[in-house]
Amino acid sequence: MLWVVVSVVPGLEPYTYNLTHPTETALFVNTLLGLALFLIAVVAGVATMIAERRQTAAGQTPSWLRGFLIGTATFVLGASLVATIPTPDASAGVSAEVVGDATTGEAAITLTADVQPDVVRCPDSAR
Repeated sequence: MLWVVVSVVPGLEPYTYNLTHPTETALFVNTLLGLALFLIAVVAGVATMIAERRQTAAGQTPSWLRGFLIGTATFVLGASLVATIPTPDASAGVSAEVVGDATTGEAAITLTADVQPDVVRCPDSAR
């Protein structure tokens, strides 16, 4: 069991990248599922060692193990479903050309001194 923990810790960079980029759904789900199975293996190994020390009856599982497995499976399924939600397109809404040039501060839509409530004037370039 210690070998499994030692083998994962030095190579955490790909796991960190995959878990922080859920938009790459396949990598995210694969990494999440792999780490969840790893966690289950470690917890089951510790539970087995404790059960052997206590010399419990063969085939008897700890009462908390079922809840742990259900909780882990629910977490993985929920995170996987959330990762499949499409993100809004970055180009949705008003384009930068219509809003104006942020570097010069010049707005494409301006109001004049003679404000008329029903009239909005746009320069020819913004149409």
